[in-house]
Amino acid sequence: NVEKMCKVGKGFEFKFVAFLQPMVHFKHPRSSREEALLGGEKFSRYIERTYQRARVGLEELIEEYDDRECRFVDLSMVFSRHQQDVYTDMI
Repeated sequence: NVEKMCKVGKGFEFKFVAFLQPMVHFKHPRSSREEALLGGEKFSRYIERTYQRARVGLEELIEEYDDRECRFVDLSMVFSRHQQDVYTDMI
């Protein structure tokens, strides 16, 4: 879908930008309130596997498009070492 949006952007002369958003699962340390947002062990493992695949795919897109027609940005770890409470939900 993001590759299709790149083509749409090129056709209509705008630059498409996609972000991989941060999630509470990648923040350490987490507050007790943030811990409550994780959704259980199985769900956390699912999120970690899914994001690992998404990061690999995003890196491939970054290399392929080289910022010319589209831009892909990985923000998933932006709060990974942030000490304060950040999340009010898992995203």
